[in-house]
Amino acid sequence: MKVHNNPAMNLFRNPANQAKTMPSNTAATENRPGSSSSSKMSFEQTILTQQALNDLPYQPASHAEFEKELQDFRRVVRDQMRQVGIDTSTPIQLAGDKEGRIVVQGNHPQKAEIEAFFKDRPSLSGQFRKISANTSLSNAIKQHVAFSKAYAQNPERAVSQFRHLFGADAPEPKISI
Repeated sequence: MKVHNNPAMNLFRNPANQAKTMPSNTAATENRPGSSSSSKMSFEQTILTQQALNDLPYQPASHAEFEKELQDFRRVVRDQMRQVGIDTSTPIQLAGDKEGRIVVQGNHPQKAEIEAFFKDRPSLSGQFRKISANTSLSNAIKQHVAFSKAYAQNPERAVSQFRHLFGADAPEPKISI
């Protein structure tokens, strides 16, 4: 059984604590214009999402750490590509496919060589997948927060506007080298 050191996670496991620390229906919504029980639901979903993210075994890096990791990855990849004769002056857009391979998006003149480059370098491929996963997670968090805010204002419009969150058609992140 996993023990949670995060008191916020334990809050939702013990209903007695919810009444002490969570705002009631009226407290959560009474001061917001157009408030309703659906906006309170959005508020609770946001809290649950934030707490679930805190409980992940791998914590995403801060934005600054992530940007540094991405810039270091780009520098290393460009340096290694130049060493094997791949022209990096033409923009390279990478994405992961459903089989976990790294593929070049678009019509790059050295598409086959770039894909082989990553296939032959499992360590760089792993770094790309980690960066891609962190990008997806970051995008999902931003989209959820935006959805929650929109839902509190107008649930029907929010569901329509963010319908991509409810299906499998969310785009895979693309990373430029």
